[in-house]
Amino acid sequence: MFRKVICVLAMMLFITFNIDIVSASDSTQSTSYTYTYSINGKLEIAQDAYLPTMLYLDLGLKEPQDLYIYENKMYIADKGNKRIVVVNLDTSEIEVIGEGILEEPVGVSVDRDERIYVADFKKSVVYRFSKDGALEFTFERPKTPNFGKSESFKPKKVAHADDGGVYIVSEGTTAGIIHLSGNGDFLGYFASNEVYVSILQKLQDIFLTEAQKRVFLRRTPPAFGNIFRGYDGLVYTVNKGSGVNVKKHSINGLNMLKRTKTSIKLEDPADLYVCEDGRIYVLQGNGLITELTNEGNLICTFGGNSEKTDRVGLFEVPRGIAVDKNDNVYVLDEQKGLIQVFTPTPIQLNIHKAIDKYNNGLYSESKKLWEEVLRFNNTSFLAHLYMGRIYMQEMNYREALEHFKIAGVKDEYSAAFWEIRYIWLQEHLGKVLVVFLCLFIVGNVIKAVNKKRNLVRLVKTWKERALRHKLIFDIVNLKYALYHPIDNAYDVKVGKRGSILAATIIYTMLFILLVLRQTASGYIFSVDVKEYSVINTLIAYVLTIGLFIVCNYLVGLIHDGNGTLRSLYIGTAYSFAPAIMLMPFVILLSNVATINESFFISGVTDIIICWCAVNIFLMIAEMHEYEFSKAISNVLVTLFCMAVVILAASMFYLFLRQVWNFVVELVMEVLIRAKTY
Repeated sequence: MFRKVICVLAMMLFITFNIDIVSASDSTQSTSYTYTYSINGKLEIAQDAYLPTMLYLDLGLKEPQDLYIYENKMYIADKGNKRIVVVNLDTSEIEVIGEGILEEPVGVSVDRDERIYVADFKKSVVYRFSKDGALEFTFERPKTPNFGKSESFKPKKVAHADDGGVYIVSEGTTAGIIHLSGNGDFLGYFASNEVYVSILQKLQDIFLTEAQKRVFLRRTPPAFGNIFRGYDGLVYTVNKGSGVNVKKHSINGLNMLKRTKTSIKLEDPADLYVCEDGRIYVLQGNGLITELTNEGNLICTFGGNSEKTDRVGLFEVPRGIAVDKNDNVYVLDEQKGLIQVFTPTPIQLNIHKAIDKYNNGLYSESKKLWEEVLRFNNTSFLAHLYMGRIYMQEMNYREALEHFKIAGVKDEYSAAFWEIRYIWLQEHLGKVLVVFLCLFIVGNVIKAVNKKRNLVRLVKTWKERALRHKLIFDIVNLKYALYHPIDNAYDVKVGKRGSILAATIIYTMLFILLVLRQTASGYIFSVDVKEYSVINTLIAYVLTIGLFIVCNYLVGLIHDGNGTLRSLYIGTAYSFAPAIMLMPFVILLSNVATINESFFISGVTDIIICWCAVNIFLMIAEMHEYEFSKAISNVLVTLFCMAVVILAASMFYLFLRQVWNFVVELVMEVLIRAKTY
């Protein structure tokens, strides 16, 4: 009799704790757009990556706060009902953990032994339950001095650690993530956030006392918003707020994810989940779901908010995200108390397989899958990036170079270029040395013969005749100005060298070199030609030089300077002699240099800039006949005047823009009224 009663109760429990899963839609299209990075460096609409396919409606959730999936079980922090709901994804059976113990569960995590960790915000503790739901341990506020007397302990999110310990994101704690061992000992703060200090704040540091800084400068690092312990044993976090990135922390807490071209700024991230193969999913407060590679490159983003239209696939208050072994994405909606399931499309599954096979060294299989992706979307940044990497593994560096160039990844382009250059040098170094040796011998033979028969007499004669022409002489004078800036400035002042026309030609040469430096340098050192505007460069160039000359002339007038507008115009042109003489070599060199040699390119460029600046200073001192200190004062006042003029022009531009907008709105209003009447 007793056994029959037990069997009946067991059947009742089984029926009670089984749920029905509702199919969301039979549609083959998503209810939101999928975006991904294209080779143009912009987010563009792509083929649907995920489709909303299922809903978990009847779980009886009330203000659910967190979601976690391990193996075939889904764990839900059901805050309103003070429990953890566990759903078996294979059988749809559910069980409940923590009833009578939990007060306000807001975070949940599960380790490899299926022990369940729950952050209870109201009780200010973290619980660890066994696989069967029995309470094993309670993590309380550390009492050791190194925790800090004033630090709060209000667990919001939790991630499991080794040995049954926990990583805790606590409300109001800015020192970092609280790390506790399996027996509750405080092991320290993990992965503290840095405080960003602007230039203005650095200036304030100079002038304010320590007491004033404590009162006026309340600098606190940004707080962590959520945490996840990946299958790789690393800790992943996201900060609160907008414009933040996912962080992948090493064992010493440093962020391992570099900011790549496709790093995306997240808006108020609510939760994150990391798959076994390292892909990262982030659920944002606006309902967008962002999927990243294990390196932080964007795979896609989809979803959205149901504020304007309430449809399947959109969320009211998205709170938690998790992914099962079939790459189905589960999203918890706090307001609706339900879970939506998104199933990846065949194209997205191909991308997952392609990344996974590449990460596991199966390059040929990965290559076929990426080729398939490119057939559907030949502007995919990710496909070109991985195709380049696969060709690098196959030592087909030229193909790799092409794909890296299309993707616009200069670091990896540089690596492929280095290999091509190395192979070329191995094959042609002997020929190059022979050519240089022949040139050396020929040069010496010509030199020897010329001593006897004066073969270059005609060239010298032509050169002397050309230099008699004033314009040619003034332009060739750049070489003299390079080494003798003071003497050259004096000659310009007394009218011995230089002219307005020659200076204008020099300015034109300098502008051409500036344009070539940005567009004709090697791919690694040049800008994107598609985005480059010669007109904008010309406007900035003319305004900067023109403003400097005029401001310096006016400042010179006030401070008894003797320089004229004409002499300053010509003298400034000659001051750029180092740039005109050396920049062509920098441009040529940049075409054969890699990122490893970028220090040399940037170093030479810095030397050229400093050389020109010194020449300008010496020219000003000579033109105005200033001593050193007065010349310094003149330059500083000139720069200050330029800043004031730029600021005034900006304000005037804003004023004109507002006036224009007012006039446009007024006209539109009049036209609308006229149509009405």
